[in-house]
Amino acid sequence: LKNGGSMDLHACFLLVRSLKTFALRMRTHNDNALQLAHYFESHEKIKRVYYPGIQSHDQHDLAKSQMNGKYSGMVSFEIEGGNTNAHKLLSYLKLPKEATSLGGVESIISLPYNTSQASHTKEQQQNNSINEGLIRLSVGIEDIEDLISDFEQAITNVLKKKLVC
Repeated sequence: LKNGGSMDLHACFLLVRSLKTFALRMRTHNDNALQLAHYFESHEKIKRVYYPGIQSHDQHDLAKSQMNGKYSGMVSFEIEGGNTNAHKLLSYLKLPKEATSLGGVESIISLPYNTSQASHTKEQQQNNSINEGLIRLSVGIEDIEDLISDFEQAITNVLKKKLVC
């Protein structure tokens, strides 16, 4: 092949079609993540939030100077009660789908200690801030009120089941 790989016609159609809404999807992805990060930061049962768009993040000033208000659609947070409550939380969520791949228009959620960081020792995980109860979320383009409501009901259900602390 002199011209390299070629996509089939249907793949080309899908690519062109998705590029037309790419900017809108990325804007929603970023906006939703920022709003969820603020929600998690204000929740009493969330120990810590990792998101460069919030002022409590240790590199917020750097991110602000370089990212022009577009901080990404990835949010990580730690729930009180460690991995036990992280698993419980995932079981009550209706919108985010549990998966190891974090790309898509839907919200996708994972627990790094038993997915991407599972082969690491506890010491290696702790050195990389993979703490007990860490949850990683790729925020989708669902309605933000629906996402917040879903997390609220899930956290409430975890609390009803005797939050482990």
